[in-house]
Amino acid sequence: MGVALDVVEGGMSGRINWEAEAGFGQAADAYERGRPGYPPEAVAVLTRALRLRSGATVVDVGAGTGKLTRLLVPTGVNLVAVEPVAAMRERLLAASPGIRTLDGTAQDLPMPNGSADAIVAGQAFHWFADHDTLAEFARILRPDGRLGMVWNDRGHSGLAEEITALLADHQGDTPSHRTGAWLQAFEAQSWFGPLRHHAMAHTHTLLLDAAVDRFGSISYVAAMPGAERADLLARIRAVLARATARDGTVTLPYQTEVWWAQRPRRR
Repeated sequence: MGVALDVVEGGMSGRINWEAEAGFGQAADAYERGRPGYPPEAVAVLTRALRLRSGATVVDVGAGTGKLTRLLVPTGVNLVAVEPVAAMRERLLAASPGIRTLDGTAQDLPMPNGSADAIVAGQAFHWFADHDTLAEFARILRPDGRLGMVWNDRGHSGLAEEITALLADHQGDTPSHRTGAWLQAFEAQSWFGPLRHHAMAHTHTLLLDAAVDRFGSISYVAAMPGAERADLLARIRAVLARATARDGTVTLPYQTEVWWAQRPRRR
């Protein structure tokens, strides 16, 4: 996911959250090292729900470093990754040089009308969840096109709750999937039909340093002043160290959520 000024990624007039731009711009490498991908079950659900098949055009909005984008390559679709943060785009292209990657925001997509069969957003929609975004999505989708959104939620295990408590004083009003506020974008709108939902357990095993990177790549953490950020990450490292196995790895539990909706056919 990824996100210069004002509201949220793809915010009014195509502007993006300053904190997200600063944070993700500084933490692109940490994001790639520390963030989990998505389990095969989630990709399979998304593939079926969005009817992804060879030749279809799929736009990944807020593609970040390509965590979701690259998992869709085996479906044979024509992928377009849209990401407004240059450092994230560069990291995506380094990992997946064959994927078409564009600079753009959710409310100002560099795509013609009716040019996409599906839109996906991995770990991103909460950054730009509003009616203007849905209107822009409907603009580039063909009739009967579909929208899919995926999140890895860190859940409510003991380990997750300890880290959430450390993060709580720093989050402020940063948009978050966990609050459910993003759902309000789908109220009183006619571009998409009802949301559907599927959830599954997921784990991510990685070395301790990479596990610290996972939390250091959170936008508001990455954007913190150096000393304050270092202190927070040291406390997070101490929590993770207690959960580190003999081989030096930490297993982080997640719940992966897949949400999707269909654009009604034109009448």
